[in-house]
This record gives sequence, structure tokens and C-alpha cells, in this order.
Amino acid sequence: MMKHYKHSFVVCQELARSVFTAQIDVRKFITLLATTLFISLGFGPAMATEFLVNTTTLGGQSFPSIATLANGDVVIAWEDGSNPAATNIRAQRFDASGVAQGDEFVVNTTTASHQLVPSVAALSVGLGGGFVITWQDNSQTGGDVIGNAIRAQRFDRFGVPLGAEFLVNSTTASDQNNPVAIPIGGGFAIAWTDNSATGDDTSSSAVRVQRFSSVGVPLGVEFVANTTTDLFQFGPAMATFADGGFIVTWTDGSQTGADVSGNAIRARRFAANGVPQGAEFLVNTTTTGVQSVPSVAVLSGGEYVISWQDGSQSGDDNSGFAAIRAQRFDAAGAKQGAEFLVNTTTADVQRNPAVAALGDGFVIVWEDNSQTGSDTSSFAVRAQRYTALGAKQGIELVVNTTTNGFQTQPAVTGVGPNGFITAWTDNSQVGDTDIRAGHFDIALPHRGEFVANTTTSGNQTLPDVATVSSGGFVITWQDGSSTGGDALGSAIRAQLFDAAGALQGAELLVNTTTIGSQTTPNVAALNGGGFVITWTSADTSLGGIWAQLFDAAGAKQGAEFPVNTITNRSQINPTVVALTGGGFVIAWGDDSGTSSSPTSFDVRAQLFNASGTKLGAEFLVNTTTAGNQQRAAIAALTDGGFVIAWDDVSSVLAQRYDASGIAKGIEFQVNTTTANNQKFASIAALADGGFVIAWDDNSQSGGDTDNSAIRAQRYDEDSTAQGGEFLVNTTTVSIQGVPDIAALGGGGFVVSWQDNSQSGDDVSGAAIRAQRFTASGTAQGSEFLVNTATGSNQSNPVMAAFANGAFIIAWEDSGQSIPDTDGSAIRADVFDIPLSQPLTLVSSVLPTARTGFFPGGPVVTVFATVINAGADLQQNCEVRVPGPGVEAVSVGYQLTDAANVPVGPANAAFDLAGGQARSFILVFTPTATNSGKDVFPNFVCDNASVGIIPGVNTAFLTITNVEGPDILSISSTITNNGIINVPVGGGNAMSASAVNIGAGDALGSADAAVVVTADTGSVALNVVLLWCETDSNAICINPAVAASTAINT
Repeated sequence: MMKHYKHSFVVCQELARSVFTAQIDVRKFITLLATTLFISLGFGPAMATEFLVNTTTLGGQSFPSIATLANGDVVIAWEDGSNPAATNIRAQRFDASGVAQGDEFVVNTTTASHQLVPSVAALSVGLGGGFVITWQDNSQTGGDVIGNAIRAQRFDRFGVPLGAEFLVNSTTASDQNNPVAIPIGGGFAIAWTDNSATGDDTSSSAVRVQRFSSVGVPLGVEFVANTTTDLFQFGPAMATFADGGFIVTWTDGSQTGADVSGNAIRARRFAANGVPQGAEFLVNTTTTGVQSVPSVAVLSGGEYVISWQDGSQSGDDNSGFAAIRAQRFDAAGAKQGAEFLVNTTTADVQRNPAVAALGDGFVIVWEDNSQTGSDTSSFAVRAQRYTALGAKQGIELVVNTTTNGFQTQPAVTGVGPNGFITAWTDNSQVGDTDIRAGHFDIALPHRGEFVANTTTSGNQTLPDVATVSSGGFVITWQDGSSTGGDALGSAIRAQLFDAAGALQGAELLVNTTTIGSQTTPNVAALNGGGFVITWTSADTSLGGIWAQLFDAAGAKQGAEFPVNTITNRSQINPTVVALTGGGFVIAWGDDSGTSSSPTSFDVRAQLFNASGTKLGAEFLVNTTTAGNQQRAAIAALTDGGFVIAWDDVSSVLAQRYDASGIAKGIEFQVNTTTANNQKFASIAALADGGFVIAWDDNSQSGGDTDNSAIRAQRYDEDSTAQGGEFLVNTTTVSIQGVPDIAALGGGGFVVSWQDNSQSGDDVSGAAIRAQRFTASGTAQGSEFLVNTATGSNQSNPVMAAFANGAFIIAWEDSGQSIPDTDGSAIRADVFDIPLSQPLTLVSSVLPTARTGFFPGGPVVTVFATVINAGADLQQNCEVRVPGPGVEAVSVGYQLTDAANVPVGPANAAFDLAGGQARSFILVFTPTATNSGKDVFPNFVCDNASVGIIPGVNTAFLTITNVEGPDILSISSTITNNGIINVPVGGGNAMSASAVNIGAGDALGSADAAVVVTADTGSVALNVVLLWCETDSNAICINPAVAASTAINT
């Protein structure tokens, strides 16, 4: 039996932090359970691809319904046809990024006959943040034996049933069909189509509603929502207002009132207690033909929007088939503006809309059978976002990336500030259907595409861009106008812009030498506020590398200067980066044959100080010299060094250097996929000291089998690959190539590339697309179209990031549109990404010192707590140990429960909700000996990380070569920075800490002594240290004794 003891230390201390050290024999005490100290000091948001919802794939899975829970998770319910004789309702929970939470589960208890068309509604936090699912039951059992019935089941937020399933409808004559559920104040409400022809509507079908309390008890009696009772009223939809009231809308087949031509859309509002708020009203203005299938959402300001399927074949969509229309209403129910056409694509049929509220507007999704754009096979799911005022945000988009067969029956829910998740029925495979879903974030705000070049004659090509310290940016390009100071061939020009994107001065001629052509410019911003541009120019041989320094205002600093020392044959395609310690480095392709065959290229580089003076000699970058080594890319690392990547015949290689240009380690191959060619590497340094490389992959494998794709690989600060290489592009038709990559100021990175698919939003030719990623390599939102002008081709994208989290993309545009209608132009756009709130992750570690031995020693464990002290969800968190100090141990971690017992898989990524604390066991496995190193277990999330406080969230690990006593260190402070301040005149400060020490021996065996001493560092303090053994409530069970006294346990 394991023995666990808890010892509390109470200390009076002055002027500084005290550290308490206990010597424990590791042969007796092998398990440590620590109560970590809360240090309240702050340091330091989305899946892009569709995913399969259902785990059960036998039979048809269809009719999804979706809701966002109070904690941000999502639940999707659907109709499961795996048993053709008795369909069931299944559901699956997901977190906000689309990761499944637990297993899918069967909702219904009644299993006779068919259970159909589910609807799911999230319940309020006050009701536990769970959900309720309702559905149509065809079993003719359990309280309704005449026809179809409506049943429901409540769940907590973890998917655990609350009580039994229950019968919703009181009216049991004939059939009750197609239910829909919503939360209302203090409970929930369910509406459905009633075919009993009884009560207040005896004509045919009616819409009935029943309210329920938080525990599923009916509130009042069910009631008929519609007052028009002629013929049919069916297919209700509902939405909730902030005051607990709700609105019901439905299809009206009465052909009465203001719409006598066919089915119409009607609606009525109700208070939380079910009392009608005004009369029912006609929603649609267009009355010809049939209007049906309404959907409704209430917006954040109390306004609401109703969307429906319109068969009028009139107005903006007279294609001869159905369209999607919508109408906005203010909080009082008055129409806001005219009804409007939702779909931009009007060919063939658009049908079955669903609408959801977003943080600042709404989104409508629907089925589209136009067979256009990126889905030409059959029905697709399209979506369109709107502001709260009904203005379109962006263009309509195809939601599904799987395009074979039919994609139908969409459902949608808002997630996060402005994102949404859509679920639908997918018939892409032969036979059975599945449920798929996709997560979309709000499109990035951008400032508007602009032309960078003022000179418009001829071709302006091959741009590069850098952001400068003033907050502005500089764009350089190759100019083929043969005008303005260089009429003898192509020239290098540049333009400065301020932080608002306004021109700063005139367009610059960069090169002084005008004989021959000047080509392939590259630019880097320098630490002092200026910038440097390098390019390929004619020299005494076939071409050389030149550069020019500029100050922050764009004035040349000195003359242009040659970069390369070896001048035999060609030196081409330079690239430059400013180093974090000052100065810069330029790399280029060299076919001098000095280090390889005379017909092959090498990669060479040269270091410079900030004034352009060479530091040392130019050096050979590549170790492999067989075949061509060319097209270098450079990134400056946080340690002052840099890394160069380049193309090697058919693969991508890279090499790290320190700040002085000395190679660190050996060159390494970046790509894991080796079939065919990998080329056009681009590289960016990340904030954590690592870097990420993207390249053009022609393997036609692994998610993109149609020509070339964009792949990427992350590395840590030691050049160790983090995870596997991953596919960047979502659009896989045709060629995706020529990537560029930039690290973002707020964390993460963005990749842009040239897309030749001629699909989606740009079908005219090549386009520029981009995709954002978190620091851990998780896609944020969907890939997006960069260029607004879509005529002809857009190519060769380049990027740079601003410190505030925004980024700029520039590219070559062949569309010949105003203001540059002569040849190609340089266009650019700035994308603004608001930085998340100040980083708010805090952590602590107990004990803060331990010893181990190697070889043959057991693992060394400590316990840690991490707290998200902010309000924003932090995702994809993990524990890393950066920097020196880990060479003697390897590190792992595992989540623990309230009793400090490990739970779940080891080394698994985790999320932290706002205000959430999670505890972990950290496991250090000795791999060598050391003389003692302070190891910092850093908790790193997508956009936040913990700041180091030595002695509070670090562990001083000593690994010896012999077995001996284990030294534990427990820090105790009463402030958030590890320092106690006491007035000069005197006074006392007191704090307490606790540690649980578990003995691994059996009861009755020999006890071990625990000795506690105080360590006040280099400061002489008058410290009184008392300690005692406590019960589980931290109450002393024996008298407190002085620290020098041993307690046998």
C-alpha cells in the first residue's frame, strides 16, 4: 500500500525569497505529489480543411444538425442508417478547432423502427452548458402509438445523458414531424409540424411548440404557433432572443393574405413564457411562385435575419430554378431594407438554406447545383457572409473540398468571434453517405490591392518586399521600361511606403550601373532603419551580384558595391537578410566551377556589417557539390545566426550558421517526400528560435496527387524537425508552386503561393493564394485568394510581416488593368491581423530542484501547473524545454487530475480555456551526468507562452553518476515576481507552501527521515521555519517543529 504524507511549511521572512530544501532518500521516496504555487504574473486564435464527422460508416449518414455549446465546443447530430430496418440518431462532440471529443454516441433509447431528422440545441451555462437533441420517432411506442412522434434527450456538455429520453408532443393523433429545438430563458423549446388537424388548427398541418424547464419538465401546454390555419403550415425554424423570447418561422401553404400565388414564409415572435408578441407576419416580399424552407438567426444586437428558398424565378435570379433570398429585421421586428438575393451563382438550382449568427454579422449556407467554380460534379455547399447591416463580406465560397458526387443538407453554427462550422451530407463515395464538416474563420481584413510601380511602360516583374522599422515597407522589382535613368536594359527600381501605405517620395532607381540588364532584386530591412537591395548585374564575366545601401528615407548610402569575390562565369539570384545582431548576409548561385563541375551551380554567401563592409571571405554553403545547388533562401535566427535553404537537383537542403558564419552541424535534407522534384525553397524564422521551410513539391502524393503542391516543415532552435512535413494548399487541382513564407508578429506564420488551378474565386489564370498557420503548424482558417484583380495571371508572390501581426503580399500582375495597362505590374495588399490579448500564461513547478543519477537511474519527476489568466482560448499547447540545460535529460509530460494522478495520453497537445488551470507531471529521463542545470519547462500554445521565473517555474536538475539522496527545492513567496519587499523600518512577511511526498514502500517497513532547511541565497535573513505533517485538509496533525528536526514518515 502506498503511503502519502503532506507537509506544510510556515515561514516568517524579511527582504527576500526563501527556498526550502528537503533531503529525501530516493530509495524510499520515489513518488512526489506536489501542490503547486499559483504565481499570478502574466507573460508572454481553426481548422482549414473539411473533416469526417461520423465514425460509423456503414449505411447512410445524413441530415446533420449542429450547435455551438457554451464552452465553445460543437456538437453535431445526424441520422444513422447503418441498420436499414431501424435508423438511429448519433452525435459527436468536437472542440472549437474540429478535434473530436470522446466517441460518437447513440442518442435515442427507443430503437424500434426509424428515428429521423435530429435537431440539436445548446443550453445555457446556467443549465450546465449541455445540449438537447430532438428527433422524429416512427416507432409508434411509448405514449404515442398512432403515428410519428417527437422525442428528445438532454445531455451534459460531456455528452452524458441527463435523465431518460422523453416524449415531446402531447397531441398524438396522426403524425408529428420535423422537430427543431432552441434554448430559451431557463430551459428550451421544441417546435414541429403537427398533422393531427386538431385543436387550434383543424385544416391540415400546423406548427406546434412546447416549452420545457431546465430539467425537461413541460412548461405549460403545447400551443399552435400559426394563426393562419388554411391548408398547410409546416417546416418550422426557430431562434432565441437574449431575453429568453423566441421567434418561429415556417412555410405557409394557405395562399392567403398578401401571398396567394403559392407557399409563403410567415413568422411570429413569442415571449419567454410563450405569450405571442404581436401577430404573425409575412416575411417574403416576392410573392410569385413558391417560397419555402425558412431558416432564422438572431444577431448580437437583437436584430434577426430570415432566409428561405425562393422559386419565383424573378429579380436577380431568373434562371428558371430556385434561388436563396433573405430579409433583415430590427429588434422590434421592422423590416430593414428590402429582401435580397443571397446567391451570386444563379445557374440551375440553389436550395435548402441555413443561417447562423456570427460575432459581427451572419452567414448563410445552401445547396448549389450550378456545377461551376471548384465543384463541377453535382450539388455543392456554398456560403456567403454578411455584416450585421446586410453587406456582403467577401464573395460566396464553396464550402466543401470533396467535390465528387452530391454535397447536400447543410447545417451551420457560429464559432469563436466570427468563424463558423458547416456540416453536410456527403455522397462522394459509391453507395453510403457520410457527414462532413468544415471550419471557416472570418476573412482577413485587408486594406485594398494597389499598384506599387509608378513607371507603367513595359513589364515590371519579380518583386520583393520588406517591412522597415518605421512601420512602413519597401517594395523592389525588376523594371523593363528602359526609361528614367536606365534606358539600356532592365533596371532595379524600388518604392518606399509609410505605415498607412502612402507613397514616401518618388520611385527609386536602385542601380547606378546601367550597362546591360539588372535583374532579380531582393531587399532586407536593416536594424538601423535603412535597407539594403541586392541584384544580379553584368560584371567582367557573365553576371555578378551587386548591392546598394539606403537610409530610412530611401537615400543611397555610399555607392553600389560588388558582393561576390569569385567572378568567373555567372553569379545570379541573390537573397539577403538582416541579422539580429546587426549587419546582413547575402547568398547567391555561383557556377564558377570553383567547388564543383564547371557546368554546375553552388550556393555561396558573404557576411557584411551594417555599413556594407565585408566580414571575412565569401564561403561555400553547400557540402553536396554534385549537380546544381541553387535558388538560396535565408532567414535570420533569434540567436544571431542564420539558416540557408536551397535547391539540390531534386530536393531541398539547408544549413545553419552562427552569427560569424561558422556552420552549426551539417547540411540536412528538408523534404521527407522524395518522389520527383522538390524545389523553390522559402524560409522564415519563428519567434521561439526555430524556423519553417516551405517548398514546391512535385511528388503528386499525400493529399495532392494532381501535379505540384506546397509542403512545409517546422524546425526547433536546434534544427530538429517538429512533426512531419505537411501539405499547405487546400486547392489541389493543377499546379501550386513558387511559395513564399513569413513569420507573423503575433506568432505563427503565413505561406503564399502561385495557384494555377483556375478555380474558385479566380478562374481566369494563375492566382495568388495564402494560408495562415499557428506556431505549431495548425492551419488557421481556410486558404484565401490574395489578389482582387483576377484578369490574366498573377504570379511570383513575396511577403513580409509587420511587428503588429499584419503582413504584406506583393506579386506580379499580368492583367493590364488600370492604372498599369502596358505589360505586367507590381501589385500588393496589406492584411491586418489583430494581435491577441497580452500573453497571459503563467506556470509554477514543484519541487524546483531534484537530483538523479546516470546510468541506471529512475526518471526524475516534478509537478507543474499552468494557468491561462486571460479570457481567450489558448489552443494546441505543449511543453517544451528550450535552450541549454537539457542535454542530460529527455523530457515528457502528462496531464494529472485533482489527486495528481496521471490521466490521458503522454505528450499530448491540450487547450486552455480562459481562466483555466491544468496540472501536469513532468518526467525527466537522465541521459548523461551534469553538474546541475536549471531547466525551464515552457508551456507553449499557438499564440502564447510562459515567461521564465527562475526558482518558481524552473527545475534545477543535478544528474550524478552515483545513487544518493534526492534534493527537493520548494519555492515560497507571497508576490508575483518572487520577491518580498519589507519596509526599511522593519516588519515581517509570512508565506506557506506544501508538498506531498509519497513513499513507495509498504506499511510497516522502515521509515525514512525528511530533513528541511532554509536557503535564503546570498542575503542574510532572520528566518523562522516551522513545519508539520497535515491531513488532507492541510490541518496539522502533529505540533509544528523547527526545520532542523527530522520527522520520520
